[in-house]
Amino acid sequence: MITGGLSLDVSGYRGHEEEVLAVRNRNRSRSVDRAYLDWRYLGESASLEPCVCWLRDASGKACGMMAVAGRSYVVNGRKMEVGAIGDIALDKAWRGCGVARHLVDGVENAAQERGWKRLLVLPNLPAERLFQNRWSRVTELGRWALPLRPFGGRVSWNRGWAGVLRYWLETRLWKGISLTTDLAETVWPESERRGLVLRDRSKSVLTWRYERYPLCGMRRHSFVHRGEVVGWIVDEFDEQRGLLSVQDACFVGSRWAEPCMARYAMKVMDRAEVRSVWMLLSRHHTLRPVVRRLGFMRRGDWTGAFAWGATDRTWIRPESWQVLDGDKDA
Repeated sequence: MITGGLSLDVSGYRGHEEEVLAVRNRNRSRSVDRAYLDWRYLGESASLEPCVCWLRDASGKACGMMAVAGRSYVVNGRKMEVGAIGDIALDKAWRGCGVARHLVDGVENAAQERGWKRLLVLPNLPAERLFQNRWSRVTELGRWALPLRPFGGRVSWNRGWAGVLRYWLETRLWKGISLTTDLAETVWPESERRGLVLRDRSKSVLTWRYERYPLCGMRRHSFVHRGEVVGWIVDEFDEQRGLLSVQDACFVGSRWAEPCMARYAMKVMDRAEVRSVWMLLSRHHTLRPVVRRLGFMRRGDWTGAFAWGATDRTWIRPESWQVLDGDKDA
């Protein structure tokens, strides 16, 4: 028994799917369905069985939760299973009472009992305080935006901005790079993995993340030069806000990133429904200087990413971390 008559309980995801769905959805502005949760918790072939830590009231009703699902990461070139924290939820009646910290206790205890060596959380800003004084702050995440129609309904102003932006992007291009809406072939260079921490981009993981994604909306683009794939991007479009978010990106070498991203931005400019392109990047991501040169601008506050467990240098060094938007859900 803990504060306010609440109790802490740990279970698996299997057998509690509907309970997870109910608690998660009533504490989010955007609801999801069971298919999405099954994809998220059971879709990736991970050796770590997902678990859920619950806060329950005296009647046994769940009023809060924090879940852990296994994810395959590459740490300094080696594949490792990481317990990724997600679906942090607490009913409104219990917020501000200091009870959410017990969910972190439950997750840590569950990790120790199951022999998990690494836990990772990429929280939103309100949830940061649960971890900032307990876990290692391994990096910070920031959003970058490329405005395509920044002047609302002022057509002539937007047209003038588009002309300037297109001229600048053309100076960053290389001839011969084509963009196709296809990801039949992917690339993942060995050089991208050494000395870094990033999500596994092997074919099986990419298939799960993007081809089996149940919410639709994902589009996959390949960059081709002289018949060879030199990079790829996955994006997702939010129709209500006219926002195109880049979920993932990879290039055969750093020199290809800027011309490929410039080609992508120019292609997106032709879509009248897109008002801006957004990217979430860790502070030391190799794409950060690239998007800045292309005209992307910082938006909002930096949020932290926190890790628990292993303390090897690559894992806890901020410069190692390569995080993109798609890593938050998958």
